[in-house]
Amino acid sequence: MKAHVTVCAVILALAGCATAPDRSESFEASSAHAYVLTGVPLDANETHTLSFRRVDMTTTTFQDKIVSIRVGIDSGDVWKRAPKDRSEADAMRFGGRRLPPGDYALVEHSVSRFDGISTNIYVNCYSMGAPIYRLQQGAINVMLLERFVPGWIQKALGPVGRRERDTAALQAATDRFLGRYPNLTAPRVVIEAIGAARFETAEKKCIVPQAFSFVGL
Repeated sequence: MKAHVTVCAVILALAGCATAPDRSESFEASSAHAYVLTGVPLDANETHTLSFRRVDMTTTTFQDKIVSIRVGIDSGDVWKRAPKDRSEADAMRFGGRRLPPGDYALVEHSVSRFDGISTNIYVNCYSMGAPIYRLQQGAINVMLLERFVPGWIQKALGPVGRRERDTAALQAATDRFLGRYPNLTAPRVVIEAIGAARFETAEKKCIVPQAFSFVGL
């Protein structure tokens, strides 16, 4: 799915999203919340918005409202141009927020790309299988996502299986980022999807219903 909008519209749309942590933000192991830190590879002039819904695995239903995390070039060191062959770890940028602990499905991933005049928005609604992550209380839950795939490509290819990744380089990129936030002292844990939520949605809009079907990985 692709849309063409002005820059102002994008700014308004993203105003309610969590972004990179404030440098003074603190999070300790004694917290009753979980902290989720999402990393996603991106190119210059891109902003990614990750939309999550809490899920109840017993009743296989979505809970609460959608919560979003924004990841952009302001979420890490900024470059002017990013070649397409930039490694996954070098292109990794981060955003984070506090959430109640529990299970969350990544239901939508959108990307806005600015070309100097206007912005194109690409969306992937993960109705074929929204990955579910379990956020641990009192921990920094590090979620390292793979490169964005537009929804129309996803539908053509079907669900994408796991692939080999340079885990050492990804861990080093995460450590560099968190090194700038000395008050985020809680233990870090890298989390993987424990399954996926498949749901019915509208043809041209990602409308998340109440119920889903659980799909194993």
